[in-house]
Amino acid sequence: MEIYNLIIIGSGPAGLTAGIYAGRANLNPIIITGNTFGGMTSKLSQIENYPGFPNSISGKSLINKMKKQAINSGVTFIKDSIQDFYVLKDKIILTGEKQTEYHSKSVIFATGININRNTIKGLNDYLGHGVSTCLHCDGPFYKGKKVAVYGNKENIFEDIKYLSNIAKEVTFITPNNNDYSKILLLKNVKILNNTSILSINGEKNSGFKSIDIQNNNNNVQSNLEFDGMFIINKEENNSLLFNNKINLTKNGFAITNANSCMTNLNGVFVAGDLKDKNSKQIINACASGADAVSEVKKWLIENKKL
Repeated sequence: MEIYNLIIIGSGPAGLTAGIYAGRANLNPIIITGNTFGGMTSKLSQIENYPGFPNSISGKSLINKMKKQAINSGVTFIKDSIQDFYVLKDKIILTGEKQTEYHSKSVIFATGININRNTIKGLNDYLGHGVSTCLHCDGPFYKGKKVAVYGNKENIFEDIKYLSNIAKEVTFITPNNNDYSKILLLKNVKILNNTSILSINGEKNSGFKSIDIQNNNNNVQSNLEFDGMFIINKEENNSLLFNNKINLTKNGFAITNANSCMTNLNGVFVAGDLKDKNSKQIINACASGADAVSEVKKWLIENKKL
């Protein structure tokens, strides 16, 4: 069986950038795409903060351009989802969804991070169409508008404070009754405690319109209209792929060597959101993918694998 120089797992911005750089470095990389090509980025309806697109670009279009560039750089794509892997002395073996094996000298995992969302009816229908999981990415779209925020992210106050300086009105909806007095100090923010979201509503052509909520104290239901909505939940990695293999933080971010993309496993590197817990921005994911390839090539040469 062929042993590749580098296999990249994930087809989001980090994985595609890694592919472009690896192809140009003559590593003949393989990208195993996962089940959703482009990841969360492909679902974004509009991106305004990625350099080079002054009139904005959709996530799908940006991913397609990256894919084409990767192909032009010599990347081979394989549609599969990696279920397991193990590291031997001379190679890394990865197992796909249909028990297909892939052998490689090195691997970059760019699988992203899962945002732990409560299952809400309609969420997937309007994600990227008025409903967002990235406040700092999409908040500027709602200047002077009325928005809702729902979630349990740590330090959510900072996110709401940022949004309150952009939007006309912010409604923070939470199913618990914690002390959010600090948030109430923000002049244009109100809180709905002990409140659950029953469904996210909208129209196929125009996107998100409203939410149905229920007060958990008295079970009274109502409908609220907003211009946009943010699901800002705690980020964590729910994948079982890395269990007891790659060292992870308690929330599932990969622990790497200082100023490095290398994990605790020889030849196994990480890039993008899986590595960076601080800034979930496309441009940072791309930079991380480029950095990972530089380390991979250096590691392959130093270990006489090229």
